Order: sequence, then C-alpha cells, then structure tokens
Amino acid sequence: VAAACDTTIRRVWGSPAERIDVFSRVAQAAIDAPEVVRAARFCRRRILEDTARACLELVQALPYRPDRPGEADDLADPCHALVIGGDCEDLSVLLVALWAAAGLAGRVVWLVQAGASQDHVTAEVFLPARRGRAAGWVYKKPTVRWAVLGEEPHRAARRLSVGREAPGVL
Repeated sequence: VAAACDTTIRRVWGSPAERIDVFSRVAQAAIDAPEVVRAARFCRRRILEDTARACLELVQALPYRPDRPGEADDLADPCHALVIGGDCEDLSVLLVALWAAAGLAGRVVWLVQAGASQDHVTAEVFLPARRGRAAGWVYKKPTVRWAVLGEEPHRAARRLSVGREAPGVL
C-alpha cells in the first residue's frame, strides 16, 4: 500500500446524519490521493454516465469485507479500500471519491431498512439530462455486483437474489 494511504480502520459512531457527515468528509479528503486519482483516470469516459458506470464496475469488483460485530461502522480510507475492499460504507465512500476525482458529483446515502438488524449505506451520482432522462441523483449500488445504473438498491438485491445468502450486503 502506498505511503499516502491511511491503513487505519476508523470506528464511526453516531446518528445516521453524523455518520453520513463523516463518510462524506472522508470521501472529499481522498479525491487528491494519488491512488484515487489514478483509478478515476482509468474510469474516465467521454460521456459522464459512462464514467459513473466505469467507476461503479471498478468498485463492484472489489471484495466484500464486513465490519466487525458491534454498533459502529468500520471505515477504511478510500485508497486503502481500493486494495482491501470493504462493506457498504467503505465502498460507497470510495465510489463517491472516485466520482469526485473524475469530475462528477456524488453523495453517500443512508437507507433505513425497516425490520432489519441494521440500516444500509449506498451512493448516488448526479447526472445531467441526457436522451430524455431528466437531470438528477441516480443510485449506484457498490456492494451488489451487476446492480445497474439507477436501480434502487433493494430492488437490485431482490432481482439478483442477494441479501439473505449474504447478510450485510444489503
């Protein structure tokens, strides 16, 4: 791992809003990391939607690494997550950092999962209007491989039969 990467796994506590704030600040701080810049350059395409998709596919190919048991989230630095993978918040933060480094606006989003033992974190990217689609925020699901652009995370998990077999993936 390059010296620029912080290999410390942070424990993140707090309300959903407090955690999203931490996740967003970590993503923003990583956009100039050489590893993130290199990966974002690899993802860049002429069409912004294709750049967003390429970044998503890069992140979806990383291994899923669940948090330690407990109420807190374990959060890897985005450039370290490029090496070790992660769970929903690690990969969402990495994805938002990649998009920012590639010139796209992204955000980390908290999803309440009624009846589940834990809530979920995912990412959204802002895409301009194109081919009849209005401009707006679009879901990207980094922990469910083959989830497609704009597909609501729970719908993607159901379509791909993910979740019950892999607790914590959604």
